[in-house]
Amino acid sequence: MKKICISLFGLFLFVTLGTGNTFASEGLTQEEEEILLNEVGLENEDLEILPLEQLRMFIAEDAEVVLEESEIVTFNEIPTFEDGRITTFGSISESKLKITGKAVKLSNNSSGQKRYNLYGTWKWITAPINTYVDGMSIGFESGLGILLPTSGGKISEHSHEYATYERGIKNLREHSVYPDDWAPGNGVAALYDIVQGGSGHSGYISQNVYMTNSTGSTNLKFEYAHARTIFNPSFSVSKGVFGVSVGKTIDTADFASTLNW
Repeated sequence: MKKICISLFGLFLFVTLGTGNTFASEGLTQEEEEILLNEVGLENEDLEILPLEQLRMFIAEDAEVVLEESEIVTFNEIPTFEDGRITTFGSISESKLKITGKAVKLSNNSSGQKRYNLYGTWKWITAPINTYVDGMSIGFESGLGILLPTSGGKISEHSHEYATYERGIKNLREHSVYPDDWAPGNGVAALYDIVQGGSGHSGYISQNVYMTNSTGSTNLKFEYAHARTIFNPSFSVSKGVFGVSVGKTIDTADFASTLNW
């Protein structure tokens, strides 16, 4: 069902900034943009979707993109008739939604542990027909020494956000510094309460991770869940990797990659 709450931090943003604000890139200096594009390895679309504080964190950390995957998919949401009943097929083919996943190498922590920022972005190329609660997850293999940082009993160093766009203005809809779901040593997930209308819809999920082993390798899975009914996507560990739970009313788009450190 539709989400009915937002984080206190997200509420603070709404109260202090309102729902309309410019792209994060408009708060960057030309030098910062050049560093992010030419040295960190981001794309212009990242500067549009990611928040200013994360972009500047990449600069401060001497970050570098070491893994990148993207895919454009279509969710077929046109109702069709089958045996006299209206049904909706959720096949995935070739256009409409763009999803991207990246791994960014950060500086080591004070103990010498390697650190990475894993983030996924999504952007509807054409507005979705079904506007319920969608989700995105970042999953990795357990038992390989990948640690999710915590603070006060909660996952930390996380953020996710959803925004719509009208005439070049970014309208912040949701922002949270806590994942909506997570599994120890396996990954995190976020939910996005998609609204009707708007000329553009996009969002991201971001999580820092720590490597307790000096070297290693893991499969990464970036997955988007698109709901066709009021039932929210759910998440679980399947075949050792965290991701979207299989459901008849949830369409998914995903891709895998391998991170070596």
